[in-house]
Amino acid sequence: MGGTTGTAFNVANNTKVAALLCRLDTTVGSLPSCQATPSTGNRIAITMVATATVNGENASAQMKETWGTYSNFSAQAALPLVASGLVHGLGNASIVAAPNAGGYGIPGSIWSPNDISIDGSGASGVGSVSTCHLGGYLGDVPVTELETTCAGNGNTGCGCSNVDASSPDALSGHLQGGTTYETSDILDVDSNHGSPHSVPDIQFFPGQTSGGTWMDTSDPTDDNLFEWIFNTDVTGAADGTDNHGAVNYTAEVNYLTQDLGAETVADCSGLDASSTGLIYVSGACDLPNTTIGSPDAPVVIVTSGDVTLGGTTTIFGMLFIRDAGAGASFTGHGNATVFGSVVAEGEVNITGGLSIVYVEASSGTPGKKLPKTTRFARLPGSWLDSSSGF
Repeated sequence: MGGTTGTAFNVANNTKVAALLCRLDTTVGSLPSCQATPSTGNRIAITMVATATVNGENASAQMKETWGTYSNFSAQAALPLVASGLVHGLGNASIVAAPNAGGYGIPGSIWSPNDISIDGSGASGVGSVSTCHLGGYLGDVPVTELETTCAGNGNTGCGCSNVDASSPDALSGHLQGGTTYETSDILDVDSNHGSPHSVPDIQFFPGQTSGGTWMDTSDPTDDNLFEWIFNTDVTGAADGTDNHGAVNYTAEVNYLTQDLGAETVADCSGLDASSTGLIYVSGACDLPNTTIGSPDAPVVIVTSGDVTLGGTTTIFGMLFIRDAGAGASFTGHGNATVFGSVVAEGEVNITGGLSIVYVEASSGTPGKKLPKTTRFARLPGSWLDSSSGF
């Protein structure tokens, strides 16, 4: 081909870019939407619209694209009750399983690297606890009223103990008619015990069994429950080849308060229904007999040492009992309810009719600045270069 002489075009010299801010309301049970004053959530999306024209040409172009915030961290547990230590008792507790803990349709209720003799087969037994699916726990209560109607402690319409042993909603524990089961929703180490059928022992846990056997992998963020839940490495290397060194408790606090932006309180006495987001408790925690958090704005409470939960307290969110170096334990009594999860870096002892109903909870807080883990990313499918669809 012969050569051609190029024609010089005037490039666009009149380009305008406008940005539209959307404050996302992420109220539980509704699709995220733009709101001037969102009732929950602190996420935003920005839609950029560019208009360009070319000098001397009767032509223009428009295009748009949306970018939104996301977080590479979400503080939540995969099961309603997780304990690194021994589970001595569960009283008459109702524990509503996470429906997809082991994969889609595979429920999980309790996770521990020790023996949880939920059917009384062990030396100590665990009382008359029952685990069940959400449908069995609710009974005739609509699922939309889970966190309102069932939050009234003493409501006999909500409880795993109401589930008949023959019901597909029944899982493990002491059910109606005196039947005791220990099925695959109990994730523990007990020489493959299960009833009426054997259940394989777990092969992984963030940390070690009571006998000192490590059950983690080579991942540097699975040496204890703090690392596992908060996705950070806080253990020193023992010999340069593994991560089974001493826990850096100062690093834990710094990560919570500096990296994740947790609110710090001296004790739990001031926690109430207005509490929300990630809260680090630096001192003792005797939870008050009140409502803490709300369905639309759950709380993630990280404590330091022993925790007692009792009375008719209702918590919406996650309670993380942290071993701050002097050991930790969780004691539950009365008819308290947790809509979320309880994670204990230590032993668990429950009496009374405590209910733990698995509900996913994260630490997003209305009115607070975005955590340092927040990132912006382009929303797939948001690019459009034709104004007809704007």
